[in-house]
Amino acid sequence: MTKYTAFEEDDASDEYRATFAPEEGHYPLGRVALLPEDVEIDDDGAVIVFVFPREEREGGTIDPDVEKESAQEEAKKIFRKAIDKDEMPPPAFDGDISEGEYQEWVRQEFLALLRRGGLHCSSRPSIDEDEVFLKVSFSRSDKDQRLSDVAEHYRYMMPVNKLPAGFHTQTNNLGQSVPLYIEHGEEVKDCVERFRHVDRVRLLMRWLHDQVDMEAMIHQGIVRMHFPAATYKDLKALNKTWANIMQVPCLPTPADLDNVRNYFGEQIAFFFAWFGTYNKYLFVLAVAASISSVREYVYQWAGKWVLNAFAVFLVGWVATFNELFKRRSSRCKQVWGMKDWDSQQANTLPDFDPDTAGTNLEKMYRLAATSCVVLYVVVFAGAILGISLVNK
Repeated sequence: MTKYTAFEEDDASDEYRATFAPEEGHYPLGRVALLPEDVEIDDDGAVIVFVFPREEREGGTIDPDVEKESAQEEAKKIFRKAIDKDEMPPPAFDGDISEGEYQEWVRQEFLALLRRGGLHCSSRPSIDEDEVFLKVSFSRSDKDQRLSDVAEHYRYMMPVNKLPAGFHTQTNNLGQSVPLYIEHGEEVKDCVERFRHVDRVRLLMRWLHDQVDMEAMIHQGIVRMHFPAATYKDLKALNKTWANIMQVPCLPTPADLDNVRNYFGEQIAFFFAWFGTYNKYLFVLAVAASISSVREYVYQWAGKWVLNAFAVFLVGWVATFNELFKRRSSRCKQVWGMKDWDSQQANTLPDFDPDTAGTNLEKMYRLAATSCVVLYVVVFAGAILGISLVNK
């Protein structure tokens, strides 16, 4: 990147340049389903991956010589949360600054923020060498102490694996074990389960959201994207036990749902819990629909009775399915320790502006949204009525 004298004296400068000027390494090869060739296993224990664009002279898209407008205000948008918590001083640039200098400053401050947070960072170029992949994880040299500290800070719930003498793990009516969940802390870390990869992703993303505005980094072109890193070992296990063409004709089992949950997390697992339940009870609906199809081969009056009976059955099927899935959903919440899950996972929308709360502008937004809903209902009802009148 373009040199800028105000940054060259920073103690983290050498470490920054070493991180964002990676050299290609040699990684072992491995086979991934649906890919024709072997791939390099370069996850390195990464939890989150950030994709940074390079300059045009390096094959990227950043023009380092163009002047950066409102650099100070743009930088505040990214680091506003850290500045408000006095974890870093507000940005102060001496005179005009180019896009290359601004990109370097933001990356350097972002990397320093990650280092101060006890995180491990490494990088490597993309295949086309027009981007840099920054791999971020919790430090592996402290036996997950930093991860434990973050979990304790957010009062993260973890299942207990060692109950006191005289206590036993409870089971539900389906024979599933219902573990005890407690808040993670220093005094209980030896009696709870180990962190899954999805726990690491969730905790790191929550910490990052409390430090920087990642949406602003993407909007300003600092970062192309960020995504949870996949682990080759877990991916191979999931392909073998669940994402396999041989499993297509098989009904999902609780073990399959646990595999999905441990890899993708509870929110995705709930979708597959619903989808598995739906497919299971869809068989009953298919049988009833097949029986109702005989109405075409009976007298007209009897066909109407069959059709009406099927309509009544369909209503009952929907109500029964909803009730049965509600029960299964409650069992999943119980087994997965998801009490108050929604309140714990709720994040502020990136475009939410707290300054507009309670103002006339917010009232106008609400009025516009309500008007759009009412207009849609009126237009839809009018279209249905118009089609009915035309058919008559």
